[in-house]
Amino acid sequence: MNTTSIADVAEQIVQDTVSAMVQPNAGECLACYVLRQLNTFGCDGSHRFSRAFRDLTAPRATSLEVRLASMGACCCDCEIYMNAYESAQRDWESRPQPPCCGVRLGSTQPCGNWVRIRRYY
Repeated sequence: MNTTSIADVAEQIVQDTVSAMVQPNAGECLACYVLRQLNTFGCDGSHRFSRAFRDLTAPRATSLEVRLASMGACCCDCEIYMNAYESAQRDWESRPQPPCCGVRLGSTQPCGNWVRIRRYY
């Protein structure tokens, strides 16, 4: 006799869907992944997507948050696009996000879609 309730089945479907949505695509870079997640879920004032990317694809990158903070993204994921990286194509913001150019497994560097924002003080 099957004792699985409809609520249990529904909960498993939701968990599987969310898990698939937050999984980085094969070869996807940090910047493309975080932007995709922010566009879907929004910013909560933390580095939750940066940490998730690191944990799932580059667990040895233990100083990722320190590196992001040194580029001006000290508090949250959305600061990556205000202070650390910008689109390599200036008119890109008026169009949908282009597909990620890809990076090697274990990298936390951005792909060719992104350039570092240089700050001069």
